[in-house]
Amino acid sequence: MRSPHGSRRSSSCRLPCLATVSGAATAPPVNPIQLTAPSGLPDTALPFNGVSAATFTATSNFQKLTTSPDAGVTGTPFTVSGTGLTPDTALQLVWGTNTATWSVDAEPYTVNYLGAVYSPTSASSLLNNSNSMYVNLATVTTDASGNFTLKTTAPTDFGGNHDIWAVAASVGVANGSFDLLRTITISPKSGPVGTPITVTYTSMDANAYGGGGSILWDNHYAGEIMGNWTRGTASVTIRAAGSVGTHYVQVGDAISFQYMNPIQSPITDDNGATRAFQVTAGNVLPKPSISWPTSVTTNVSATQLTTMYNSALGAKTDQPAALDPSVPRLERCHRAVVPSGRRRRSTSLVCPPQAPAVSRSTSSRSPVAASTAPVRAGATPTRPWAAVWSPTDR
Repeated sequence: MRSPHGSRRSSSCRLPCLATVSGAATAPPVNPIQLTAPSGLPDTALPFNGVSAATFTATSNFQKLTTSPDAGVTGTPFTVSGTGLTPDTALQLVWGTNTATWSVDAEPYTVNYLGAVYSPTSASSLLNNSNSMYVNLATVTTDASGNFTLKTTAPTDFGGNHDIWAVAASVGVANGSFDLLRTITISPKSGPVGTPITVTYTSMDANAYGGGGSILWDNHYAGEIMGNWTRGTASVTIRAAGSVGTHYVQVGDAISFQYMNPIQSPITDDNGATRAFQVTAGNVLPKPSISWPTSVTTNVSATQLTTMYNSALGAKTDQPAALDPSVPRLERCHRAVVPSGRRRRSTSLVCPPQAPAVSRSTSSRSPVAASTAPVRAGATPTRPWAAVWSPTDR
């Protein structure tokens, strides 16, 4: 932080600092929690039949599977075919996919978002490790020439590349892939100002750069969406605004604001799009409505909601805190109006000497003490200028 003279003050930790039993200064603890999808949440099923595939390894000379087409959106019919395999042999076809969730620091009064967490790659022996788990797609049998053909449909799943392996006796003998692209739908497509518009975006990726999207209304940012628990699909509702005529809803790949040029990036499957909405004439407001969230079961225990140094202490524990003796004493500074030029004045913080320090419980918003010493506007303090911020300063 800077003093009114412009010099920067140094401190061993960001104020306010707390002291442990040993007296050493430490930052407030972070208790990361990897959230799990609560029961009752829709659209969380694994693709195809939802059965996880048995563990397998790949041969060093595996054959190639052909997918036609090799990319498409959910619901796209495609064909998987293999040639040159062992004749008259049953093969288990498996589909590669991932899992995704969020890491948070859940505190008694807020939840700090720490980032997304994607499933680690467990099939490290496979040459293409873009997928971390596999589900059964179908069972096929090669003909007398060692060939097979299967017709199927692209499932609802995370976007991006999905491995397809043909497995025989726990060995992957042939490999191909399918690139799952995104879809955007809006409903309805017309209505007067205030009309609720449901925007659905499918097949977001299970990775850091492809796992989110942003929504624009007439090129104005409306919000961010993610689908970690719903296999890359998210639906949100915005309201129509503006004059009568055509307006545009745009959804594109983003962490917060849309990327400028994803087509020439390594994540070319992140194909956002634009949909037109017609605002019609009318002066009747939509009927009042309430959208209730999905009824789910809480799966974060109360013992995880704590900012205490001892994670065994519950969220409601009244644990005293002390100011750290190794850093300058926290003081409540006065606001003073200081003349700084003709018709100008600035408000500064002046800290008096010998201000008493206090301790409060961790539930206190501001572990600082107020001083009763008077301060005159424009007066020079008896100690170097110092400014201390607390959450109660406005």
